[in-house]
Amino acid sequence: QAIESVLSQTYTNFELIISDNASTDLTPLICRDYEKKDKRVIYIQHEKIHEHFRVCFLFFLFSQ
Repeated sequence: QAIESVLSQTYTNFELIISDNASTDLTPLICRDYEKKDKRVIYIQHEKIHEHFRVCFLFFLFSQ
C-alpha cells in the first residue's frame, strides 16, 4: 500500500528507491514488478542482512 500511495501522488517528478535488507517474503517479487511497471521505481536487493539496517527503506528523491 505504501508504494501505491507514493506512485499515485499528483507530483510525479521523483524517484522511489527501495532498499531491501535481504527480505525472505514476497518483497523482491512485488518490488521488481513495480520497477518493471514504473520507471520512477528503483529496487535494490541486498543478498545478506546488514546489521545496521534491519528494515526495508523507501527513499524519495525529488528533482526540480
